Amino acid sequence: ECVTMKEEKPLDADRLKEYLKLVFGSLGGAMTAAMIYLGDRMGLYRALAESESATSDELATRTGLSERWLREWLYQQGAAGILEHEGQGRFSLGASGRAVLADERHPAFGAGLFGSLPQQMAVLEQLPHSFQSGIGLDYDALGPDGARGIERGFAPWVRNRLVSVVLPRVEGLAERLTAGCVVADVGCGGGVALLEMAKAFPASTFHGYEISEHAIAR
Repeated sequence: ECVTMKEEKPLDADRLKEYLKLVFGSLGGAMTAAMIYLGDRMGLYRALAESESATSDELATRTGLSERWLREWLYQQGAAGILEHEGQGRFSLGASGRAVLADERHPAFGAGLFGSLPQQMAVLEQLPHSFQSGIGLDYDALGPDGARGIERGFAPWVRNRLVSVVLPRVEGLAERLTAGCVVADVGCGGGVALLEMAKAFPASTFHGYEISEHAIAR
């Protein structure tokens, strides 16, 4: 079948260059996201956070992993701006990196959201059928790691901000919870918010409802 393209003006070289940067920058971001997933899964950010900086040899000693593979990972992360290159083959995580990628207690921690990346990419194989049929996938299509990733991604913020910052902003809510009331958390996931509220307001009764079997299991 022959497709007739509409007649277009000659390409603007500068606009073409910027568009190529946009498109392939997205591909580069996907590759960096994959490396962040690996760094989180294998504890590399936590290992880097233990000292000011490290070489691939030092990181291999700490983790028991292959120096050659760690070297490639470090240089990719440095080139992407995730790690800071200190020279002489040394890399550091930096204060912001520690908060976002290594410290699960910090409200800015976000590495957990990368935890279900392989499952998210695998779902792409199922999406052509969805585009054809109009039928989507259920929440559990990402498997147990999908529920775990959502929980790890949002739990630090919930634990640091929900009770102390968010609930007091709703007029009269904290007082009602303190006095005792019945609460329903619809779509409670693994129950992080539910448990934080239950600990903070023991006079109240909390019920969680969730359709995800994997989240309920957690």
